[in-house]
Amino acid sequence: MRSKLLVVGLVVVAAFAAATLLLGPPGASAQDTGIAVSAESGSGGAVSVGTPSTVLLGSLPAARFAATAVDGTGRPQNGMSDKEWAERWKKAGQRRDTAMPGTPIQAPPPGKGPEAMVVEEAAGVNTPSLANNFDGLSQAGWVPADMGLAVGITYIVQAVNSQITVLNKSGAVQLGFPKTLNSFFLEPDYPAAPIVFDPRCLYDWVKDRYICIAVQMAPGGAVGRVHLAVSQTNNPLGLWWIYKNIYPFGTGTWPDFPGLGQDREGIYITFNRFTTPPYTFVHAVTLLFRKTHVYAGSATSYWYQFGFDVGGTMIDTLQPANVQSDADNPRAEFMVNSYNIKFGGGQCFSGCNGLVVWAISNPFGFQAAGPAPRFSSVLVPTPSTYYLSLGAHQPSCNYCIDSGDTSTSP
Repeated sequence: MRSKLLVVGLVVVAAFAAATLLLGPPGASAQDTGIAVSAESGSGGAVSVGTPSTVLLGSLPAARFAATAVDGTGRPQNGMSDKEWAERWKKAGQRRDTAMPGTPIQAPPPGKGPEAMVVEEAAGVNTPSLANNFDGLSQAGWVPADMGLAVGITYIVQAVNSQITVLNKSGAVQLGFPKTLNSFFLEPDYPAAPIVFDPRCLYDWVKDRYICIAVQMAPGGAVGRVHLAVSQTNNPLGLWWIYKNIYPFGTGTWPDFPGLGQDREGIYITFNRFTTPPYTFVHAVTLLFRKTHVYAGSATSYWYQFGFDVGGTMIDTLQPANVQSDADNPRAEFMVNSYNIKFGGGQCFSGCNGLVVWAISNPFGFQAAGPAPRFSSVLVPTPSTYYLSLGAHQPSCNYCIDSGDTSTSP
């Protein structure tokens, strides 16, 4: 139940392309671009949450254990049973002796696709040089190392698997760290409570706040939970607001593969929803939180949307955008997904092409008795067809690492 990473080189390009295609120039609508935009996807509703709890991160007890051999150490879930995945992996091995070049696609007509964008080359060096280099928090006993990283003005917050730490910009771990994510999210430490895991963190450079999320699952998957934390200042050693148990579903399902993004208005949390064993994929989910309420530590309501689909087929593993620049204030929040679980013969075994870029408009009108958020999408073709990975090498063997499926995990 650990997430994994597929590097899709065109994700960033697709997001910028979709921004142009979906929004167009000022005053233009998505329909003005000539690109077919999907109808509303899925269903949703509003959920009220009470006043959050507070926690002083720097004062929590230091972590006293490495979470080895505990619940949740299995493979990443992808909607297939262990037997089904083993068979799929065996079939993937049959392709290893055959060249699998990407299949080029025909570019869209001029003015109808990403190539119509005017891209100015940045002045100077595009890739920043290395400023500092130091070790961070290790795997904390889990495999692989799922991580959230938020770099602020003075401090770095790093969360890995079941622990969280704070370092300064020179790499010095602050006194008393790391802490357990269980204690951070006001849960008893394991084994008194299930492990809190799969953290994601980012830094809001406009409001100078740290934002972290994590998920939790009771043994057997009977109860799923999502937790949200925001720092009350730009000092992560201080007080945080903790919104617990923001999972809008009942027992029998649980969240995995969380994603985290933000823009000027909101915090956006995504995850895949699975059933209890045998961990059948249900659908992708997005939660929308208004920043002004969360940053003030107020009771609020959030919107949840589920059942995102393309042509009636459910997509999975949405990744929301993180808008960092003070000068960047897009009129919609964006999310992106590749094709995966339900596509290309399953995990794109027979090949998939394209990315789906979503726009969320009017995300918080519902809080003032206005219209519900609107979710629309555009399909962005990729230059090559992508396939389920054949595995990764390491020094002692070839193709011996299960590198996961074709999802765009953060």
